[in-house]
Amino acid sequence: MIRTKSRHFMVFALWVILLVAFVCLSESLRRYWWLLVLLSLVAALVAFIMPESASSLEDAALSGGVVLQAHDTSENEESAGAVVLSDAFSFPKEGNSDDENEDGFCLNPCDGYFAIADGASSSFRSGEWAKFLCQDFVEQKPLNSRRALRDWFASAPNRFDSSDTPSDQFWVADAISRDSHATFLGLAVFQHADGFAFRAAAVGDSVLVQLRETGGVIDTVGSFPLHSQTEFSDSPPLVSRNDRVKDARFIDADLRVGDWLLAATDELSHWAMVCASNEQPIWRLLCTGTRNQVEDAISRARSSKSIANDDMTLMRIQLEG
Repeated sequence: MIRTKSRHFMVFALWVILLVAFVCLSESLRRYWWLLVLLSLVAALVAFIMPESASSLEDAALSGGVVLQAHDTSENEESAGAVVLSDAFSFPKEGNSDDENEDGFCLNPCDGYFAIADGASSSFRSGEWAKFLCQDFVEQKPLNSRRALRDWFASAPNRFDSSDTPSDQFWVADAISRDSHATFLGLAVFQHADGFAFRAAAVGDSVLVQLRETGGVIDTVGSFPLHSQTEFSDSPPLVSRNDRVKDARFIDADLRVGDWLLAATDELSHWAMVCASNEQPIWRLLCTGTRNQVEDAISRARSSKSIANDDMTLMRIQLEG
């Protein structure tokens, strides 16, 4: 975005220089100097508010691939032999079975693609929609460019098979009319000439947190798309079967060997951020704890009303050297 705006500024500056030159050289133009100035200001405003062009970051392809072993160790010894480790835990609402869990996740560490989604309870087949989005994202691998991701969002509903659901009963037809909705977060970990990086896209309030251990303390490097517990809301943007995605957010960031990437659905993300803001050692638990340890901590938080009774999913990714 910064590079694009710089180009817009240079074009605007050139326009101003030419305008001054024409006005100075032409007596007929001097009478309309005010109109030319107005047009210049309009052009500048349009340049600075327009979105990034397709020739900028929007269509920047991921360099290399995600074959993490294939790297010249003479250039970067830290990157040699790095592997992506990953796992995920998903816990249904207290009192519900695993089949009633409306979260979805999918991991493909070999290709470096990962996804997590949270189905909206009030919508039709939300859990199936969330799980489908994750599986389809990992299979289609649409993060080569922002345009490819937009195309994937647009085409995914066509691949979501609902033909096995009868629609002749009035209550089913009414349910289908409510559409299918889910928050979504997908990412790719890849290698480039200078090391490793990740690219992520998100719609809604499932959150990705990058963490790094320094001096025995695990702390945040950054989070995406939300940065604090105060940013959560009751009506996050959603990926819907029947509506075009308008609120996707993107990030590209460097990744060091040893870093963790934690992706979690909204209630778990909110709780973790609250704990971290209160200086509780939540990140070590979420990065290194067993499934039972994480589940026990969630159960205690539910019992104390520290978190709501919601489906919760945690996906953990670490670049290990």
